Amino acid sequence: MKKAFHVITKILGIFILTLLFLSFLVFTVPRFFGITPDIVLSGSMEPSIPTGSICFVDRRADKYEVEVNDIISYKLSNDALILHRVIAFDDKGNYITKAC
Repeated sequence: MKKAFHVITKILGIFILTLLFLSFLVFTVPRFFGITPDIVLSGSMEPSIPTGSICFVDRRADKYEVEVNDIISYKLSNDALILHRVIAFDDKGNYITKAC
């Protein structure tokens, strides 16, 4: 009985350590490349991106040219991160976005 408990405890410990290590890799390593994970808090992008989803945002904005149908992120004055789809550009080149 003690041996079975020891084996189960060891397997559970390895499983938890593996989860912690993978979480570290997923959430920390991309930051070295200018990519940050963010959690979608509202349903404005559903059904494309469900509430609670983790999205990885590439902060190297100068690397890409935004086109119609791209999903962009921007911050409001209260530091809330917003995700929206670009549907057009105005005369000044500003983005016109739609929630879905």
